[in-house]
Formats: sequence, structure tokens, C-alpha cells
Amino acid sequence: MKRSLGISILCGVILLLALATGFSLLYRILYILLLLITATYLWGRLSLRWLEVQVERRTLQAQVGEPIVERITVRNTGRLPISWLEVLDLTDIPKHHTGLSLNLSSKAFRSWKTSTTSHYRGIYSLGPLRITTGDPLGIFRFERRYAGRDQVVVYPAVVPLPYFQLAASGLPGEGPPRQRTHEVTPHASTVREYRPGDHVGRIHWPSSAKLGHLMVKEFDQGLTSDLWVLLDLNRESLATLGDESAEETAVTIAASISARFLKEHLPVGVAISGNMLATLQPENGDLQATRIMDLLARVTGKRNTPLSETLGTLEPWMTRRTSLVIVTTSTDKAWISALEKIVLRGIQANVVLVDSSSYGGTISPEPLLSSIVDLGIVSYLVKQGDDINHVLSTPRVLHRTNPVLLTGRYGR
Repeated sequence: MKRSLGISILCGVILLLALATGFSLLYRILYILLLLITATYLWGRLSLRWLEVQVERRTLQAQVGEPIVERITVRNTGRLPISWLEVLDLTDIPKHHTGLSLNLSSKAFRSWKTSTTSHYRGIYSLGPLRITTGDPLGIFRFERRYAGRDQVVVYPAVVPLPYFQLAASGLPGEGPPRQRTHEVTPHASTVREYRPGDHVGRIHWPSSAKLGHLMVKEFDQGLTSDLWVLLDLNRESLATLGDESAEETAVTIAASISARFLKEHLPVGVAISGNMLATLQPENGDLQATRIMDLLARVTGKRNTPLSETLGTLEPWMTRRTSLVIVTTSTDKAWISALEKIVLRGIQANVVLVDSSSYGGTISPEPLLSSIVDLGIVSYLVKQGDDINHVLSTPRVLHRTNPVLLTGRYGR
């Protein structure tokens, strides 16, 4: 724009001088400038028309840590070279850089692949592709957009939790009897010798190696018929430390617990109190896993609905055979009475507290954790930088009058 404006002013000045002096050389210079402007304008305009652009977006769904990949191909179909091109993908995906400058000779093409690691969950747009070109002198600039806009869903990260177990009962020492079943459940009760027809996935390799012959796992029905994962995101979840936040940790934990038990064919439902209050009734299968991950990709902690209110909404949907896992950053003790009411109905409960003070918050969750443990509820405290798998393998439970940490494979 600056160059074209400068040349326009120069042409105006030459025209005024030519009219004032009648000097023929000035008219010749003016004609040459006008011809140059016309030629460069047509060159730039035709360069854009000669372009063929193909965008192949290979990733429209990804998990945190996975790459978002697209391939861009730009071809010059004209007889003249294109002296310069600027290519930019107009996306809102964080740290997704696709800007490139290049030139193309006649009938040439350029193809390249972009791959960006997805760092944050959420719903993003990919595209459109903006291409800017012009004449060799850079007097004129022309741009066009290609390929439209596609939605990209980045699911939260999932941490394997092989040793995380649901509480045996809502109160210590209580629980319904277990019954043996031929179905694969989250609860492996014993091992026996291999029989012809047993599925290879049921082989217990450590026992087989120790005894010198194949042993298979036997399962029972467990202590629950379904599982509710309640993810509570309140304003405390907005605490951040560098690139990490309490909110993202809580979402990762909820996603990991859901994936852990869906993999074991247990019906899992999710309730989320964030920028929206959303619920998914307990179901199992791959479709339910996709629904849960999609919902967790969209939620943010901008709503301040009390956790006690969310528990009250969820309570009618739970039975004595229901397990409940609460994942929260809340340090408000007001919801403890609502949780106690649910536990007294015989509903199994676990609580995972994410310590927002370790992410820059101001209130420690330790007093709240003590109150929860005093109710006999199995609880966990996750701090910034913790190994989630390790923390969720060492629950805090009531032991006489003092909470202690159980190490090893709890519930095994």
C-alpha cells in the first residue's frame, strides 16, 4: 500500500510539472510510469488467478500431545513466474504456525506438510488458507482465501491408571457380596489354570511365569453396576502456574478415570459443572467414550455453581449399586453435608482433590481433605507436578482416628 501510494503521488507530481512547464520529457516519464503500473497490476492479478491450491487436513480430532497434520500444495499453472507468495493458515490453534514465503517458476508447484503438537484441549478452527501475492516490484498486493474452515477437536490427555480402584463401599468395612461372572469386569478376583477355549487376553502372565504353566484371571461382578464421574470446575480451577492449570489437571483426571473403567466395560456416566452443567447417563462402549471426551474438550471453569447443588441434582440418578468419583478443586466445606447424605444411602464414593494452591491459589485443601477422610471416604490429593498414576494408586483412608497413606496396589 505504501509503494502504490508513493507511485500515485509521484505520477501526480510529474503530471502537474508537465502541465505547468510543457516539458515533453516529463510526459514521456509519466507514460512509462503508467505503463509500468498497468503491467505490474496485471501481473499481480494474473498471478493470483494462475494459482491452484490444495489443502489436505489429515487431523480433525486429536488428543493433547498428538500432532495436528495438514499438507498444503500450491501450483502455478501460468506461463509467467510468480515472484513471491505469502501463505498463512488462519487458525486459532495455539502454537500452530503455517506461515511460509516462496516463489514459483512457470508450471511449478510446491508441497509441504505442517505438523503441530496439540498442547491444549478445546474446539478450534483450522483454516481458511490465506495466500497473498503481487507484482515483482511489490507495488500491488492481492490476496485470496482457500479451503474454507474446518473444526478441530482436541481431547484431553488420558493417563493410564492400572491401579486405581473404586472404593469397596461408601463406609468402611461394608459392601455387598461379590459374585463370580464369566464376563470381563474391572474386578479380577482370582486365577486358575488355563482351559482350552479361554481367551488369551485373560491370561495372567506374572502367575504363569511363576508357576511355569498358563494361568487365567477370573472375575466377579464387583461392587457397582455403574459409575458416575462428577467433574467440578469452579473459579478456583482457574489457578495456573506457567503452562499448567488446576483445571486441565482435573479434566485429565476425569478423562483418565472414565477411560479406565470404560475399557473394563463398566457403564460410565459423567456430570460436569463448568461453563455449562452437562450430564451423560451411564453407558459403555466406544461411542460413550467419544461422547465423554467430546464433552470434556468443551468444558471450562467459568461457572460458579456450588458443588452441593450439583450433587443434589445428581443424587436421584444414583442407586445403592452406583459408584461416584468426585474430581474437584473446591476448598469449600459446604458440599460435605451433601456428600455425606449420598454416602449414607450406601452409594460408594471416592474424592479426588486437585490442590489449586499448588497452582498459585490461596487456600490449601488439607482441612477439607481431613473432613472427607473422617467420613471414611477414600480420597486423593493431586498437586502440581505430581504423577497422577502414582497419586491415584495411594489413597488416603481412615485408619482409627488418623488418615494414613496406603501404598501399593490398593484394592487388589
